[in-house]
Amino acid sequence: MKEQTYYVPICVERSVEKKRAADPRTGKDRPTIGAAYVHLLKIAMKRLQDWDFDCAVMTNLIEVDTNDGDNWQKVNIPVPEKLHAEVKAAAAYNERGLYDFAHCLFLEAEKEFDYSQIQSVTAQTV
Repeated sequence: MKEQTYYVPICVERSVEKKRAADPRTGKDRPTIGAAYVHLLKIAMKRLQDWDFDCAVMTNLIEVDTNDGDNWQKVNIPVPEKLHAEVKAAAAYNERGLYDFAHCLFLEAEKEFDYSQIQSVTAQTV
């Protein structure tokens, strides 16, 4: 699994960090921030089949400014290659840039996100 660069909206980053801090799991049992971002991409790609979710993503016409550190956090996350390819393909299909499309996915997926939805590393390996 190769690390991929994404730009996460600051509001999503702060929300995920706040939810992670509230997660009662500790040590190896607490999933990383990167795992949370991968989880958000996975649920967003699944939810794109839902008309309301798709409309919410597609009506958000944000253009990510990669030089603007006030609104976006550049992250390198271990996204499975298949998932990364699916996000890129969906972005291309919708005539959007990868970062712009992923921004909308992160925004919409985070709205119903709970940190407990992510399995811990030890639970995944057992």
